Amino acid sequence: MKRTLIIVVVFMTLCFSKIYAQPYMFEKPIHIDPESIEEIAIPNPSLLLFYGDFLNALALGNYTYATGIIKILSNIGGDKEIIDLIFKINSLANKTILLLNETEASINSAENLIIKGDMDAARDRAINAKRTLIEANQTLIKMKRCLGELSSKLKVFIGILSVQFNRLDFKFNVLDIRCKNLFIRLYSIRVLKPLLSLNVYPKKIIAGERIVVNGTLRLE
Repeated sequence: MKRTLIIVVVFMTLCFSKIYAQPYMFEKPIHIDPESIEEIAIPNPSLLLFYGDFLNALALGNYTYATGIIKILSNIGGDKEIIDLIFKINSLANKTILLLNETEASINSAENLIIKGDMDAARDRAINAKRTLIEANQTLIKMKRCLGELSSKLKVFIGILSVQFNRLDFKFNVLDIRCKNLFIRLYSIRVLKPLLSLNVYPKKIIAGERIVVNGTLRLE
């Protein structure tokens, strides 16, 4: 799979470079084994499109594929300013993958624990899910800002990623709703205490006499 992805990347690179190649970009000869390539030159427009694929993978929850895309993008060649910015974007991307993956795992775990009746453990997982979701959102905002900076340097309109960002926003909203539902379920289940009330008639009796006892049992 990895070999196939790299071959596709190199093919796309060679195709795009004939049209969009910039002075600071360079090409690798076709006959070189893709596995031996240490740096991949990707021309300006296709670079943002690869990040678009990454964002789509995130929105679909395909974190393995998303990680593979970032590994490919970590081998991009170019001038130092571009490479440094890409390194920062990729670091934020990898962090987002980990946080979203943990968020979904925590939500699923909390839902299963509620079904099993383990409320304390479910509450811990729900709290962790909310924490990682907030952190993932903050990380994605930073990544979006960096992608905007990269698009400016490459003279590519960041709007080409608007659809992908909208899909991610929808995903975050869904995860947030799932978190809220967890807390509703957790805190709407109260521990009810039994309260027993008894009435005895008559109040005063002589040993051996019969009495009547009635009462109520309710939960508070």
